[in-house]
Amino acid sequence: MENFKPSLGNPARGSGFYPRKREIEKIYNLLEIDANIYLSAPRRVGKTSILKHLEDNNNEGGYFFIYVITESVYSVNDFFEVLYTELVKSKSIQQLAKLSKGLNQVLSTILNTVGEVGGIKLKDKKDEDYHEKFMGLLTQIEKGIGRIVIMVDEFPQTLHNIHKEKGENEARRFLQINREIRHDKIAEGKVSFIYTGSISLFPRVAKIASLNDVNDLITLEVKPLTRNEAKDLLKLLCNRRQVAIEPVAIEYMLDEVKWFIPFHLQLIYQELQDIFFEKEDILVIRDVEIAISKTIDSKNKAMFEPYFSRLEGLLEKAEYQFAMEVLKYTAAKDEMEKAIYFDLAQKYELVNYREILEGLCEDGYLYEMNETYTYTSPILQLWCKTNNYGI
Repeated sequence: MENFKPSLGNPARGSGFYPRKREIEKIYNLLEIDANIYLSAPRRVGKTSILKHLEDNNNEGGYFFIYVITESVYSVNDFFEVLYTELVKSKSIQQLAKLSKGLNQVLSTILNTVGEVGGIKLKDKKDEDYHEKFMGLLTQIEKGIGRIVIMVDEFPQTLHNIHKEKGENEARRFLQINREIRHDKIAEGKVSFIYTGSISLFPRVAKIASLNDVNDLITLEVKPLTRNEAKDLLKLLCNRRQVAIEPVAIEYMLDEVKWFIPFHLQLIYQELQDIFFEKEDILVIRDVEIAISKTIDSKNKAMFEPYFSRLEGLLEKAEYQFAMEVLKYTAAKDEMEKAIYFDLAQKYELVNYREILEGLCEDGYLYEMNETYTYTSPILQLWCKTNNYGI
């Protein structure tokens, strides 16, 4: 990977994608047994980059990947409109159509009804039942010519949106319809689903319906890089611009970061690169300290603020206030023990405080050991502590 380049803000693709061999191999292994997958990982760990990589390397092993994001969807019909539209305009369905005369004819008919070919804006949309249209399209895919893998990003957020906008009954119906599709004979052998999102799925489901609605999903956890992988990533980044750094400084940086997600490592690297070209000399431990300090500067607010602001839209007022106090206290004191979070729960009159703490752990803010909570990422903790969040 001599041409590896940094990728910040957008999902890493092409030469900016650091290989996630473990996760990708596990995905293919699960698809081979016809599993539907829930890709579990906190924000910024690299889930979307993995999905985009699969889409960019289509038709490996007879799988045709389609990436769909439904973050802004607020109804069941709109959800299936997005799935149907993305399926129709995807390269995957076009590749399959070349292998199936019947599918090719159906697809040609559909494309002849669109108002805008590029955006696939269908005419007379308001009366369309897109769940029905989606299932109708699946019936035209022949078994044995390949499998469509629909990768739905921000599925938990979509569930939250529908619950908030349409109510509990509609949110349950949304979950049940998706489960029915996964078990429908029409879809058998033709389509699999990979769901993921930047908020955890199971706590959202538990608040609305039964976990039975998603217990057929196989959870695959996307973990941070290993220390050796993190060191390799830094080497690739440094080699690209011939940035020289003492080995002991790299080890010090890894000791400080601890939670090795490509996003945080690349943020710090950008600061190190600037320091190197100003200094014109090999980087040392003191330079790493400066780079980390600059990484959590207010100029990177857009990179870190969403970790905290997004909680306000996901939680009720008292739940949000409790969560923020937990995060502030833990950032300032390094850990929070049972007596403290129990007292906070009493302050806000919360009986579901353990669910909120569980959500903070699943979403990557904290981890729990022996009923004591600590930040998962020291970098995120530093941001919270130094940017008007500390107590």
